[in-house]
Amino acid sequence: PSRPPMPLSPSDESAIFAGIDRFIALVRDVARITPADGEDTPDLADRLIMWWARQPHDKRPSQAELTHAIGCAVGDFLYHVLEVWWEREPGAGEPEYTLFGKKRIKGVTQSIRIHPVEDIRARWPENPQSPDDYANLIAEYMDELYEHEQIRHFIAEGD
Repeated sequence: PSRPPMPLSPSDESAIFAGIDRFIALVRDVARITPADGEDTPDLADRLIMWWARQPHDKRPSQAELTHAIGCAVGDFLYHVLEVWWEREPGAGEPEYTLFGKKRIKGVTQSIRIHPVEDIRARWPENPQSPDDYANLIAEYMDELYEHEQIRHFIAEGD
């Protein structure tokens, strides 16, 4: 049987915040991307990925660093627009942070679990032929999330 998720420890929270901070630094200081009006985290993440894909391999952050930073930032975005909270999946190795939501809808308890860091790592092209292979990676991920009927029940009021 699988073990239930655990609340975040202070070190887990620090790891997520460090990922978000790294995302901000990559966007602002490394890629020097200036957000346009109305651009949110997913838009900036796609622009950052395209910048990364066009850089020489020895001049860019590692794929692991990039996907962790983007996953934390996209997760933080989802945390603010959905009625979910961060949890840590139990298991060996690297911690896996998930977003979890649970509520009663029409008398039935519904729950969702989103794995933003792992989901983005899993979507990463294995053998890209050009930077265009990375185009809209995050936009497509967000579209697929929002297409699920269950997700719509967790959109925070006002968003």
